[in-house]
Formats: sequence, structure tokens, C-alpha cells
Amino acid sequence: MRFDSSKWDRVIFPGQFTYFDMFCVLGNIALALRHPDNSGPSSDRVREIGRQIAERLVEDIEDLTPEVVAETRWKETFGLK
Repeated sequence: MRFDSSKWDRVIFPGQFTYFDMFCVLGNIALALRHPDNSGPSSDRVREIGRQIAERLVEDIEDLTPEVVAETRWKETFGLK
């Protein structure tokens, strides 16, 4: 059986996630990225995914709960402005 790398780029999770769902996912990504042995290509990819989630989540919830956004330190973790 031959490996088909094109399948790896398909979007497979177009589902509906709540802000709380993404808050939980992002918190776990941030926690994992703080582990000193978490490095390499997959870690780099997860950091980019986390940055994209954080960018959207922070943009959407910062006006509602700026104290939560400040407490999470996601802007610093994921390099947001």
C-alpha cells in the first residue's frame, strides 16, 4: 500500500465548536507547549494552530472578558499583538 500524502491536507473537522470548547483546546495546547521536551516539526505545527485559534478566540472574547484573556497569557504564548 502506497502512502498518499495528499489526504493529510483534507479538512476533517469542520464541526461546530463552542467558545468554551476552543478555550479548553487552546489551554491544553499552551500547557503542552510549555513542556521543555516538546519540540520539533509537530510542535511547531501545533504552535501555529494554537496561534490561529488564539487569534480568533482573543479577538472574539477580549471585549467581553478582558481579564480572562489577560490571565491566560495567550497573547505572549502565541505571539499575538
